[in-house]
Amino acid sequence: MKRTAIDADHTWLCEHVTRNGAPAASTRLSVSPTEAAKQRSPGYRVHSRCPACGTLWRVWLESREASPMIEWDAELDKCALRRPRVLDIEQIIALVVESIPSTIVSQYDPPFVADDAGVWIFAVPGNDKDIQLESATGMCPFLVEHNSMKSTSEAIMATSIQQAVDEIVRYLR
Repeated sequence: MKRTAIDADHTWLCEHVTRNGAPAASTRLSVSPTEAAKQRSPGYRVHSRCPACGTLWRVWLESREASPMIEWDAELDKCALRRPRVLDIEQIIALVVESIPSTIVSQYDPPFVADDAGVWIFAVPGNDKDIQLESATGMCPFLVEHNSMKSTSEAIMATSIQQAVDEIVRYLR
């Protein structure tokens, strides 16, 4: 996932667009000294949420990097500002939510900056099924696995956005 450099004053920009895609004012985010103190050891991250668009950021102060997490929840979607969709995973999320509006998507949040954050879990409240997509870049191809598979050898490789969407929707319905 693309990482943003943190300035010397522990701040960075969350860039926004309006719902119709027009550029909007950016928000300068920062990590408070209290949050910074929570970093127990090198490599640990803290979180910060943009008050303007709701984007949750993972922040690694030691390496001076921040990375937005890709998530979707009906409550977060009410915000007037959005980051532009640029990754395949964001298009997949939008298409799945269009088919199954109650879908909740969460991105794996590894504790260390070097760990792979390229795993997204799709679930529907009240349904014990979940399905995950994995790609280190957020772009196709995606490894598709769900909790009905007996082993990783049953995983499917989705080579297109539509194939990934079809696998998720078929499994969650």
